[in-house]
Amino acid sequence: MAKSGGMKPFSSLPLESRIDIASEIFSVLSRELRLPDIFRYWDDWAIIGGAVRDCLLHPEPDRIRREALISWFPGRDIDVAVANIDFEPASLANHLDRLGISYWTNSFGGIKAVTPNGGSMDLWKTHLSQCVNPPWKAWLEHLSNVDFGVNAVAYVWQCKRVLVHPTWLDWINKRVVEIVGNESPYSNLQPIRAIALAEYLTHAMKKKVHIGENARTRLLWLVTGADKRSVDDALAYLAGKIHSGKWSYKVLRRLLRECRRIPSSEQFRYLAKRLVPVDSKNLSESHKDNQHPRQQELF
Repeated sequence: MAKSGGMKPFSSLPLESRIDIASEIFSVLSRELRLPDIFRYWDDWAIIGGAVRDCLLHPEPDRIRREALISWFPGRDIDVAVANIDFEPASLANHLDRLGISYWTNSFGGIKAVTPNGGSMDLWKTHLSQCVNPPWKAWLEHLSNVDFGVNAVAYVWQCKRVLVHPTWLDWINKRVVEIVGNESPYSNLQPIRAIALAEYLTHAMKKKVHIGENARTRLLWLVTGADKRSVDDALAYLAGKIHSGKWSYKVLRRLLRECRRIPSSEQFRYLAKRLVPVDSKNLSESHKDNQHPRQQELF
């Protein structure tokens, strides 16, 4: 995967200029990834979260535009949400078959498809308010319920525009990864993902990024109050990400640091280290940067 430089939020351009540039970039990108073909029968869709966030935070977004995405995007994963009422994943799967695009079911019940540039995209069905005018503004409301506040940005195909939730810049400026969405059926994974995202953004922004109070509360529950299956599933998820190379061992190290602040966390830390073995090679200074940041999965 291509390397990316550190991000300094809005180091030279105001947010509105960055939104203009990012909107152009994702308009081109959508076509390069054949998204209009993939969603030919469902035109109410949006690219949400990590890829849009990282484009807005890039120190030189205009450089991405000039280089036609060649050095910035290849290999990245994107999340695409579809809001058409008549959209069904089974119909999309049949359409992907006709287009010759490989796909499978992802960890959270959506569809993961291979992109032409070697990355992948997670495709979801979502529900928007039907009482908003113009209709694309319903996506702005939808961003209130994304997983983390730092991910409350989207490129909306209907208006060919990047939309930014009003609270997004606050979370970025505060450098806090906070759980803001509705209660998730995967609540046991949320604190693990929050820590991984905070670690990714710490590297990317060259400044310490913290997890928020909701994330800490969810971590406290996972460590001291969750049932055995929830704990096992969360640690297996963590182990899978690290062993696949999508997450750095720094994520495990940070999780262990966060857990040391929690009374009676010894058993959880023991299980984490047992499932994801910690040795001097894995956590040495020479090893820790080998997987950071471009080999990491985007959030």
